[in-house]
Amino acid sequence: MKENFCPPSVALYALKSSRGEPGILHKLREETDKLPEAGMMISPLQAHFLSFLIQWGRVKTVLEIGTFTGYSSLAMALALPEEGMCVTLDKDEEWARIAKKYWEVAGVSHKISLHLGLAHKTLETLKGPFDMAFVDADKQRYGIYYEFALKLVRPGGLLVFDNTLRYGTVVDESNQEETPRSLRGFNAQLRDDKRIEPLLLPLADGLTLGIKR
Repeated sequence: MKENFCPPSVALYALKSSRGEPGILHKLREETDKLPEAGMMISPLQAHFLSFLIQWGRVKTVLEIGTFTGYSSLAMALALPEEGMCVTLDKDEEWARIAKKYWEVAGVSHKISLHLGLAHKTLETLKGPFDMAFVDADKQRYGIYYEFALKLVRPGGLLVFDNTLRYGTVVDESNQEETPRSLRGFNAQLRDDKRIEPLLLPLADGLTLGIKR
């Protein structure tokens, strides 16, 4: 279990105190953990948080940019109402194969629409409005994805961006590597953008929420 801003034991306690991780999600996480790219998967506590947001906000439509093996898609689809829909974007067919298997087993494949290809190309073809957008893809393109998400999410809707603290590297101004530098600029952009009400949470690797005005 990967939690970057609290000890693993505390993260596990928090998860168990929040009704834990559903069995199907646990199985998908175990399979994903065997992949070299396993660090791309969100944590169980983040998944529960996304599920909580969907239920609390009565979200029916979600746009997800960055599917990976479908862990976050599955968590959100389980929380969506029967008529809900999660439109998710990725470009890797092998990861998608894993995702589809677990969506089918969980009985939520009818609530998930997967689009394979370059995200910005797919985004140009989508029509909103969505109640919520979750972005967990190429960090250096967050500014581009933000503008698309802002266009596609309804007023009063929610935007969520993962990894906005980048293991804490964004705090170190002397770190001029491309990704921390890009995320620092992105975080400042959201802070100053009057089109949203932003909140950066030190959950896992940093999770930024924005309410579209």
